[in-house]
Amino acid sequence: MLANAAVIVDDCISKDRVHVDSAVKLTRDLRCNRMTKVAVSGLASCDYKEFSSLMDVREFSNIETRPIPGDLRDQMKRMRSHCGMGIFPELSRAWMTIDSDLFIWSYDSGEDLAFFDGVSSAIIATTLCRPKAGVFNDNVHFLLAVATTVEVILYAVCFYYANGKSVPLHDQDYAKYEMYLIPDPICSIALDGAVVSGMKATADGRLFFAADDALFELCYEPQTWFKNRCRKVNHTKSYGSIITNLFTKKDNIIQLVIDDERHILYTLSESKTVQVFDLGADGSECQKICEQGADALAHFVVTNTNLDGDSIKDVVTLSVVPVRESHFLNFVLVNTSGVRMYFTCLTPDTDLSYFNTMGNEDFLRISPLSLQETRPRVIRLVHLRLPRDFNTFRAHDDDVYLMCHTSDTTVLLKSGSNTRSATATFMSSANYSMSSEISENVETQLVKGLTWSIEKFDEDSSIKYITLPGMLPDMNPPITVYQHVIEPDRFFFMTSEGVAFVDRLRPTDILRNILTTFGAESKQCSAFCGIHGPKNTMTMVLDILSSTLKADQRVKGEAQRVFFMVGGEAQSSDGHETTIESTPCYPIFASTPYGGRSPPHMNISGVSTIVPSSSTTATTTVVASAASVPRRMRRPTQRTTFSEYDSPLPHKSILFSHRHDALYSYFARLFGRFWTLPVCRKEGNTLVSKYTSDELTWLTRKLGQYKEAINEYKLIPAAETGFVNSSDSHGKVEAKLKERQSLMDLYNLLMVSCETLYLLKLVNDHQFHAVTSHMSEHYKIELLSIKFSDLVSSGTMVPAELISGLVRHYLGDNATTNVISESLRKHCSSLFSMDDATAAEALEMLQKAPRMSEGADRRKLCEEALGLLRRSISKVNVHSVKDLFRQVHMFESLVELALYKAASDDPQNIAVIAYREGIVSADRELAEARAKRKDAYGCILETLFLLTDPACASDLGLSEISANRHREQVLKTVMRSEDELANVEIFDWLIDHNMSNLLVESGSVYVESYLRHKVESRDDVRYQDVLWRHCERNGKFMAAAKLLHDLADGSRVDVNLRKRIAYLSQALMCCRSEQANEDIHVFVQELEDKLEVAMVQDRLRDNISALSPNDQISRAELKNAVTNLDQRIYSVNELYTDFATTFNLPLAKLSILKCANHLDEDTIRDIWVEIIDQEFGNYARLDGAFAEVFLSKLSNLSRDYKNSPIFFPTNFILQMVLTRSFEHGVNPTWLFRLHRVPKIGLSKVLDAISRQYENDADPFWKRNSRAEFYLANAVVKIGNEFSENVKSFQSMQRQLIVNKLLNLLATFSISINTVANTREQLMEFKLRCNTLQNKLDRLLSLS
Repeated sequence: MLANAAVIVDDCISKDRVHVDSAVKLTRDLRCNRMTKVAVSGLASCDYKEFSSLMDVREFSNIETRPIPGDLRDQMKRMRSHCGMGIFPELSRAWMTIDSDLFIWSYDSGEDLAFFDGVSSAIIATTLCRPKAGVFNDNVHFLLAVATTVEVILYAVCFYYANGKSVPLHDQDYAKYEMYLIPDPICSIALDGAVVSGMKATADGRLFFAADDALFELCYEPQTWFKNRCRKVNHTKSYGSIITNLFTKKDNIIQLVIDDERHILYTLSESKTVQVFDLGADGSECQKICEQGADALAHFVVTNTNLDGDSIKDVVTLSVVPVRESHFLNFVLVNTSGVRMYFTCLTPDTDLSYFNTMGNEDFLRISPLSLQETRPRVIRLVHLRLPRDFNTFRAHDDDVYLMCHTSDTTVLLKSGSNTRSATATFMSSANYSMSSEISENVETQLVKGLTWSIEKFDEDSSIKYITLPGMLPDMNPPITVYQHVIEPDRFFFMTSEGVAFVDRLRPTDILRNILTTFGAESKQCSAFCGIHGPKNTMTMVLDILSSTLKADQRVKGEAQRVFFMVGGEAQSSDGHETTIESTPCYPIFASTPYGGRSPPHMNISGVSTIVPSSSTTATTTVVASAASVPRRMRRPTQRTTFSEYDSPLPHKSILFSHRHDALYSYFARLFGRFWTLPVCRKEGNTLVSKYTSDELTWLTRKLGQYKEAINEYKLIPAAETGFVNSSDSHGKVEAKLKERQSLMDLYNLLMVSCETLYLLKLVNDHQFHAVTSHMSEHYKIELLSIKFSDLVSSGTMVPAELISGLVRHYLGDNATTNVISESLRKHCSSLFSMDDATAAEALEMLQKAPRMSEGADRRKLCEEALGLLRRSISKVNVHSVKDLFRQVHMFESLVELALYKAASDDPQNIAVIAYREGIVSADRELAEARAKRKDAYGCILETLFLLTDPACASDLGLSEISANRHREQVLKTVMRSEDELANVEIFDWLIDHNMSNLLVESGSVYVESYLRHKVESRDDVRYQDVLWRHCERNGKFMAAAKLLHDLADGSRVDVNLRKRIAYLSQALMCCRSEQANEDIHVFVQELEDKLEVAMVQDRLRDNISALSPNDQISRAELKNAVTNLDQRIYSVNELYTDFATTFNLPLAKLSILKCANHLDEDTIRDIWVEIIDQEFGNYARLDGAFAEVFLSKLSNLSRDYKNSPIFFPTNFILQMVLTRSFEHGVNPTWLFRLHRVPKIGLSKVLDAISRQYENDADPFWKRNSRAEFYLANAVVKIGNEFSENVKSFQSMQRQLIVNKLLNLLATFSISINTVANTREQLMEFKLRCNTLQNKLDRLLSLS
């Protein structure tokens, strides 16, 4: 399985990252022992080794010198005052200054000599600087800064093609182009008597120079009218320092060094003082942070080590520790004795947090630090590395005066008695990089001539990785790991004899030399394997076997022998013990193999298995418990054991051979970080590749060569007879078979990786951003985040989508499409199959369709394309063809394809079963099935949206009628299908777009189950509302009624009270449509009761809504009450107690009592008292309108309770009206209008007056003279009103009313004599009575 192989590759990459930061080794003892003193190394025999004495080969090539051009040598003889020399690595050119002349030539060929004599004063220093962005035109490629005795001058450097056109800035290969130095200076800055001792430029174009004891920056800006183009800024001087310097001796700066990756600048002065300047996290600042003098350093060494302070004095040079070597260490100093002093600029509290993030006991660095975290704060000495044969008391005739430090190599240049030559000491830990301690190989060579400087320029690896903004670059793994992607390091010596250089050979180059000179069975090969271990040695052998260089063809036979001799065999191992069979073995060296002695010569002739061991003697069985090994002494195992390949034998697992581990390791090292990173990044709204086509081509070629080597040299054992020996134990046979299975997985992974890389390269060649723009959005998101390892091993559809995007990018261009298809079939056979070709053919057919006229031919072509797409459905992305189908209005065909795609992506109906069973598991397989179906259905939903939106339909050339017709056909196509999830998606869409009526009318067999599933899974009234309509439409009336009852009866905020009343009414209608029985009758009664209560509650809600806030009731209380009444149907008790009583609504109380059929007369009368009191309480406010308002309410109540007279007690109402009218002083004339109220009439009003007075119903009326007079006056006024409106009464009513009025007049005429207040009042009342009596007599006579 590819996934299993990918896991092993991941493990190989993780193990290769052990001991990444050299600070881990330099500070290991201190951290492990919790010491605070400075670590010291170099005195132990294991610290330095002589590589050549072990293997009779050298790690460093012999020094070669490219002589100075003859013309230039002649010029040197005429030198008068000053001569300097250096190299411009960006230009592949060397330079030399002789007095005021500058000479530049190609150091590779020693030719192309050019000189510049435009400087008037002697040149002291020079440097090359890339111009700042936006300052100059694009034809200025570099700035040349020249420091003379009087000024600093800037010149423009340009490069042109042979035809005179300027070379673009992104073209970095300047060695092959013509160089032009513009003679007119850009600007110049006077030095005012200061002497420049060094110049350096940053990568972003800032230019610094040291003059005397000061650090200056030459700032250059775009030309303007108002300011100079150039100016110098002093970063060390201030007013305070000027005063101080008046009383102190100048301490001139002798060296200037810039760490471009950390943005830090260092200076070293004559007094050996180091100053640290922070250029800021973005490189735009410059601030002095700290400094440390020689005396302070000596005192620190004496205090924290056993060394004498004098042993570290006389510091001569400073070199930056590259970021790719360490994030913790900043720089290294060396003194004349060759003592190297490693410093960090991080504070002590950083130590714990930094080293605690290393991951395990081997301090594996997991993630890089940010630029902000590495801002310098202090200068701390953390390690002293003493030279070999160090002696504090011995005088040195050969003092160190130059140093060049790189990630794993330090070169020191020592002066001797002969001033025309020097000794170069090379110290390299490259061959011991996998060790947990620092061990260095030491070699020396003689450098002829006077040497000005040592340079080593970082060569770009075959694959460049982008560093995240604000972060430091990742540290390099040990050279053994990544040597396959870089060229050998080259060190340059700028000498008076010419440009001398030395190559530091990679371990693979050393092995090649050993095999060429001594052969596979030599002691030298044995020693090399002992140093690097079997796995690493075999990994280098694989690099040689995979090489196409002519030099490697001669040694491939020897390399093959080493591979099979060292490879060993798989073993079956107990889970608790490690059993190693008796075999001769190569020792594995750590930092001190054999105490510094050479390993014994080993004859590996005929040896089939070589296994690492801590013992050099052959034993039958070596058993070691992991717990018995001290923690610090444990080393990562050289074997690999994985559970994916566990043996079926009880308590046994597979211990893979070195051959297995090496084959995986070489694959992992070819990829490196590429394996664990995504292949693209986002710029704006587009995706762009992280790698160039050249980088992808290089990696594809290397993997292809690896695959050819595996096939040619049969590096993976064949499965035929002979692979397993008959004498092998059952466990060993099983181990061999499992190992071969693992290696075949690797081989398959190798082939898929080659094809995927070729595909990425092809996409790059055809514009990555353009091709990926044709991908579906979710595939873009996946491509942006997926690691390359998952791209080739997880079974993702991203490669297929990339192929589809590539084909879609050239739709209509048949020639290009055919070329791409043929290339994919040839190089990506497993990624681009016949199905891909069929899908591409279908896409071409669909591309032709829009250019054809509408008719049968076009439809036939589209149907044929649809058939091809169905045949190759596994390779089809529906979203890639949807627009083509829509252009020709084949919406139904598009829907059919989407449904077919959904079914093919989930052949076992996992998603459908999960939906039916209600499974919400996060299972990956289920999630993928759901996602794939969702993607296919999305095409259908998008089509429906386009057909629904008038603007979109118009863009497709459809009228509204045509769009609606197509939409109906699309809906029918889905609803006729057997795809339940597709139906569910459509149902959701219809409900979300308020088209539930179409859902009810659809006739789909999945509607009811869908709606019931929705009702059960979520509390959404929309689904219940549609479900009852569906049931009603299909004759399931009782089911519909129960659903309606549930809708009305529940407590929810999305159904208001009016809607509940409507639901109950509809439920009653459904029940009446069903055949009656006892259960239905009971249910109907329940519905009617709830409906009656709901209607009462509705009126109560309206009454409360009409109320205004007052001192007793706040606005919030009113609002909450209305809201609560809308959310559910309350019981009559709750309505009466919690609402009607609380808000003093007697009318509501009365209706609630009637609804509850509560027949208590006393309670009813109490409520009527509240009603009448409430109405008369508004008398003063309503004034003339009081009568109309009150009579209107009485009329309504009379009609409401006409069938329930107990709730409208007429006599009691009239009694209370008479009483309250008198009490409130209401003009009794209005009492006449009570005859308009149904169930009252004028006759009952007169009877009420008569009862109150004549029958002594209430003694109050006779005991109170005012009340008695009020009644008498009321009779007179009622009579007058009657006489004026007599025509509105029927004849029988007239006679009855006249008689009652006459009787009352007679009664009050007798008693009025005692109640009148004055004689005048009495006379006036009698007059009115007589007048009324006469009118009534006439009416009586007329009747």
